[in-house]
Amino acid sequence: MVHNVSSGCVNNRKGFIEYQEEDTWGVTKNTSDHYSGRPRGARALISPSMLGTGSDASSYLLPPGWDELPSGNRGRAHLVARQLGGSGKDARNIVAMFQRTANSPAMSSCESKIAAAVKNGECVDLIVTANYSSDDPKPISVTIKANGDRGCFSLSVTISNSKTAATPSACK
Repeated sequence: MVHNVSSGCVNNRKGFIEYQEEDTWGVTKNTSDHYSGRPRGARALISPSMLGTGSDASSYLLPPGWDELPSGNRGRAHLVARQLGGSGKDARNIVAMFQRTANSPAMSSCESKIAAAVKNGECVDLIVTANYSSDDPKPISVTIKANGDRGCFSLSVTISNSKTAATPSACK
């Protein structure tokens, strides 16, 4: 668990982030990339005190599929966003994505909607899932499901990991 802090959430629930263990698909753990498999996802309760507490993606992390993306358009994408408290140092939270379009603006726009809901008084239950085809080390898409604890916010989107990814209309 990365966070466990007082939050002001309904029923005094505390904010937290739990990263899923990596799957075992075709990646051998070594000292250069710190990965033992493909990152699968995370579950979190995002509370106001968590906003802005995350960290930038560490340059030493080379997520599976990193080398398959064009060098001018590849990014280390957080599954739980930095602005929501997500770690950029934990390999379980970083995936290889097309930087332009998929990671930004598509993912970042959705993450900003979640942050805005938290700023407006919602604590947000968040489930983020990296979706893979059987033979691809990088995710083909990322699914974000988010629900506010006061019933005023809900978001369910899947973002394609492609150079032509569109920002979901729910995130505009």
